[in-house]
Amino acid sequence: MSDHDTTPENETGSGKQEQLYSGQHIDAGESKSSDGSETTAAPSAQDQIGILIEAIKKAVSICQDPQGCWKTIKTEEWTIEQLYRNFLVPLALVAGVSQLIGLVLTVKVVGAVMGTLMNIAMMLAMPFVGAIVVEKCATVFEGKIDLDNALKYLAFTYSPTFLAAMLGMFGVGWFQIITGLISLLAGLYAIYLFWEGAVPMTDIPQAKKMPFVVMVAAIMIVIAIIAATIMGFFIAL
Repeated sequence: MSDHDTTPENETGSGKQEQLYSGQHIDAGESKSSDGSETTAAPSAQDQIGILIEAIKKAVSICQDPQGCWKTIKTEEWTIEQLYRNFLVPLALVAGVSQLIGLVLTVKVVGAVMGTLMNIAMMLAMPFVGAIVVEKCATVFEGKIDLDNALKYLAFTYSPTFLAAMLGMFGVGWFQIITGLISLLAGLYAIYLFWEGAVPMTDIPQAKKMPFVVMVAAIMIVIAIIAATIMGFFIAL
């Protein structure tokens, strides 16, 4: 039987998951020279668009099927550099530009620009800060995860908030209430994603899942409030 001989009956749940989340990521920043050594090259515009589309697909996929995607993500090998270059930075920049458009229509230009820069910085910093928190807390609850995998865990956990932030350009007038509600729901769903990924990503015992999630969530909420307060100060300038 050839590789192309497939039937709908053979498509199991794992097959459907593979279609949702292929487990592959574009890494256009690395290439090989003639002697076989790896070199770093600036991605072309087409590569950058491809990276962005792939990042959005992954963010949407984990929102659609958290349990299945976490199992696949667990097996993926991502370095911190790859996570930022191929997932976090593209999503943060698109979300930042969208929010800048919305802010320019409601506040002073200087405040809008400063607010956007602070917001992008927050979107890029929070997953890394969260990764450190997860790495430390996991050991407390008999789990084990290194910083690379902890960042991978947090980066994909923030997927719904990145997607919601892309609606920032519509946050004007009465639409601001709608986008604000969507952002709130996205934040709550991010907590659910974190909950679903706790055991598969950190290997903590199932019985200690609740206290682990509560501890990490409490720490991250405090950090987020502090960061949001600082960001609000710059927006108000």
